[in-house]
Amino acid sequence: MSGVTGLSKRILFYILICSSSVTLILTLLELYFEYRIDVNLLEQRFKSIEVSYLPSLSENIWLFNTDVVESQIRGIYNLNDVIYVSIVDETNTIVNAIGDKQAKHIISQTYPIIREQQGTINQLGHMEVWATLDNIYASLQNRLAVILLGQGVKTFLVSFLILLIIFKIITSRVSRISQLVSSIDLSDDQKNQRNCPFIKPLRALTVLMMSLTSWPRQLIPCTARFDSSICKVMNSGVNSAPYLKAPMTLF
Repeated sequence: MSGVTGLSKRILFYILICSSSVTLILTLLELYFEYRIDVNLLEQRFKSIEVSYLPSLSENIWLFNTDVVESQIRGIYNLNDVIYVSIVDETNTIVNAIGDKQAKHIISQTYPIIREQQGTINQLGHMEVWATLDNIYASLQNRLAVILLGQGVKTFLVSFLILLIIFKIITSRVSRISQLVSSIDLSDDQKNQRNCPFIKPLRALTVLMMSLTSWPRQLIPCTARFDSSICKVMNSGVNSAPYLKAPMTLF
């Protein structure tokens, strides 16, 4: 049974390796797609700032509505993942700013502040909006831990069930085959027939076992017939070739 136990361990090892590899690949793909979704949402948030805030902000800067400008900047700063907003005039001087840039992973966007009046485009400066990806990475790390834990438990349970099925269908029969083969005595055909168990047909592994149990009974007659044929061929060859009995003269 030690060989069977070793076979079971190898089967379990390969099942766990394959299942874990597939689980890891699928988990990484899932996390990558979630990362792209979160980044796309952040980029859409940048576009919404350009559409929703920038026209009104340009108008209020042109009219020197400082309180309204500060309120709009604070509204942009309160958006998810936004950590810094600044208004820079045409001389590159920061006029108004809120927040800080202290983050590991940052993505930024610059919006030109212009106002068109009577066909003339007036450049008023630009607005900088900085956002962080730290929240996205933290969410992915938490998601990774949950997925790996759940998938690990599922992989172990499925692998254990597969091993039980394989042991029931294959390994137990392999054990019987190994025990039968080890008990075969080629010199005693009657003993092999008595030790041969009755096995139901119509199954692949059962057919294999029947074949292995029947080969000693078939091997002995075949060996005797082969030896007899060899003797007949050698005798007939010697009798039909008298020149082989006499010394060969080449010259």
